[in-house]
Amino acid sequence: MISSVKPICWAVSYVCSLALVLCCSFLSVPTARAATVTLNPISDNWISSCSSGSTANYGTSTELRVRTAVWSCDVKNFRTLLQFDLSDLPEDPNEIAEVTLGLYFYTWHNGDPTGRLYEVYRVINPWSETGSTWQCRDGHNDPNIRVRWDSYLAGVPAYQPGGGDFDANTVYASAEVPPVGNWMTWDVTDLVKEWSAGCHDNFGLIIKDANEYDDPNLDWTDSPLAQFRSVDYYSDPFWPYLAITLVDYTLSITEVHGNYGDVVLDPEPNDPNTPVTYPAYTRVTLQAQPIEGKSFKHWELYDPNFPGDANHASVDSNHSVTIVMDADREVTAVFKCGSGVDLALPLAGTMLALAGAGALRFRSGRARIGSGGRSAASRHDT
Repeated sequence: MISSVKPICWAVSYVCSLALVLCCSFLSVPTARAATVTLNPISDNWISSCSSGSTANYGTSTELRVRTAVWSCDVKNFRTLLQFDLSDLPEDPNEIAEVTLGLYFYTWHNGDPTGRLYEVYRVINPWSETGSTWQCRDGHNDPNIRVRWDSYLAGVPAYQPGGGDFDANTVYASAEVPPVGNWMTWDVTDLVKEWSAGCHDNFGLIIKDANEYDDPNLDWTDSPLAQFRSVDYYSDPFWPYLAITLVDYTLSITEVHGNYGDVVLDPEPNDPNTPVTYPAYTRVTLQAQPIEGKSFKHWELYDPNFPGDANHASVDSNHSVTIVMDADREVTAVFKCGSGVDLALPLAGTMLALAGAGALRFRSGRARIGSGGRSAASRHDT
């Protein structure tokens, strides 16, 4: 019988393309994570190409802006910069299922941008939240430490093109602006996978209108301006976010003489029904609990590269084992007749073996959930 206890750890999710497999080498670090991780920016800012605003910094503003316009022979493009701390992600991009970038579109000015296409690009140089402008990536108030964007140094006139150093050859995501009062979202899975795999340094991303004006000699144009909430806004439910979901792996458990005892899972699976699945890198503890007069013999832990092959299975006689869900896993729990108190070698929590009973009880309070537990796989009862 399979039972479970309340989860006490977190876990996350991921997916990879052949191109990434070819360009990067991967190292998996098994740690407990959350099924979906939501991150807020560590830095955000918006920058303006206006002749009067190309040296202004808006890193402490409560909003982020995207716009394109030409007024009075002045190109007025606004772009948004964002950076997230991804240091806790797995290094194997195969573990990432989906990543969504979200900004809350709370108002507009001069023209409704609903329906316009905004694109996401990868920034290729470091920048600072309170130092970045259209002309500079850092130090705009101190000429001794001022660091220009490479694009600005190449611009003619000086303030054009500017606006950040990014890989203009790759649009990682694009989306249409929704009606005001909604979240605007982009699928940035490929970009985050590349960062996670180490293919590029994570200097953040930039969002811009897909059809920016760049000719100051144009006649007066429309000026659709989208305003989003920034991480400096007082109410955090409206902050920009990155939602990262990891793939799930299946845990298949077979019980031999399953009517002689229970297998308790900690933490609980994603779903109380079969098949038993966990987010990638979840650490799962399996506890064998024989009934009175019976005992636990051993676990058979199959190599995920050779599923179902007994020649590639390890045997563990401890009542408790912990496995890391870095692949689909197969486990067999073997119970037998007779007392097996001498085999009780607890690894998780403080447990007490009751003499003559062959049953384990948790002193820490993490007891199994009754006999009405879930069957996670098959049973062989005799």
